[in-house]
Amino acid sequence: MQALTLRTEVQRRDRERIAEITTATDVFYPPEVAVAVELVDDRLTKGKASDYQFLFVDEGEVTLGYAIYGFNSMTKSSWDLYWIAVDPGLVVQPENAVAQVESAIVYGLSGALSEELSIKGGAIQQSNFNDYHVLRMSDMPELHIKIVATDNDFECAHIGMQVMGGAGFSMEHDMQRLFRDAHACNAHVMFSPEIQGAIFGQHALGASGPPPLL
Repeated sequence: MQALTLRTEVQRRDRERIAEITTATDVFYPPEVAVAVELVDDRLTKGKASDYQFLFVDEGEVTLGYAIYGFNSMTKSSWDLYWIAVDPGLVVQPENAVAQVESAIVYGLSGALSEELSIKGGAIQQSNFNDYHVLRMSDMPELHIKIVATDNDFECAHIGMQVMGGAGFSMEHDMQRLFRDAHACNAHVMFSPEIQGAIFGQHALGASGPPPLL
């Protein structure tokens, strides 16, 4: 894993990646995805004169998530957070993933709004959270974090089978089970892939809920 870096400069390649991230969440409608790309174009065209500010999180050359925010011109010092979208990869513990995203939003907003290190006598004055301001619960907007199901399991199962070849169908390997589960999740007639995928996930994690219907 490469080091994560923060970036505020919008690049041409962000158009495609933002479309990928927002589409993969299954939360944004196609017109909203189009708007997300249009905001990138607005920033690229107008530069600092644009009303929209961006913050990206990159791992090497890959963008893992981004946020769009802007100054509320109807106020003296208020900013609007338009949206945040993150590609978390494979989520094993959904509750921990939600907590991590919430924490990232808190620290990201805190840094954007009030981050400051003061130096006196060659030493940084801030030592801990008592004198380094982090937004408190009363300062934060209401957050709605949603982990959404995708069909990545289907793609991963196919890649696994291609790697293992005919051995992947052997009962001696778990690959055959993963392959069948992925197909069942995407083709089950009783529920949509999203609902069936959630049921499989709960069962795999040992959480309470109905058993997978096969």
